Amino acid sequence: MEFLDGDYSKPLQHVKKNVQKRERGKSPVLTENEKSSFWRQKWEELISEYPDANRSYLSRLAPTCYDWLRKNDLIWFANHLPMIKGTAHFDWDAHDLEVLEKVREVVNALRNTVDKPIWISRRRIARQTEMDRIRSKNVLARMPKTAAYLSANVESREDWHRRILVWEKCERRKADELSVSY
Repeated sequence: MEFLDGDYSKPLQHVKKNVQKRERGKSPVLTENEKSSFWRQKWEELISEYPDANRSYLSRLAPTCYDWLRKNDLIWFANHLPMIKGTAHFDWDAHDLEVLEKVREVVNALRNTVDKPIWISRRRIARQTEMDRIRSKNVLARMPKTAAYLSANVESREDWHRRILVWEKCERRKADELSVSY
């Protein structure tokens, strides 16, 4: 048995087998046109196999092919990508009107309470309409009617305290009238 450079732990036959295996596993050197046609063919096979798949799914199925074509053959690749499926359009105008009605109901209910006045804030309105999204500026930017109504009807602390003072005066008058009538 032969040994490599006096190293008695690794027989030479073992080293030769590994070298032969590595050489067999090497892919042949391809020109750019051959590489392009190879990856194009792979991509077209993939698309024909999965015609309803979207781009991200195809990229997960064949990441090497996707990346190679995107980096090296972008024009062809862009023309052979599946069409982007449109998302459903959200009708912000109709949603604005729906939310506006709910907000109006809540604000009127809060203003017309017989009990001690409740502070009319965005948080209170959001909680009572069960729409936390109306507290977000990004959402309100898409709902101008609701935003305008909120800005006109949300109370500052001072306005709320004034309303409480008026309510207390009314309560005292009622209490005085009841005590005088007995």
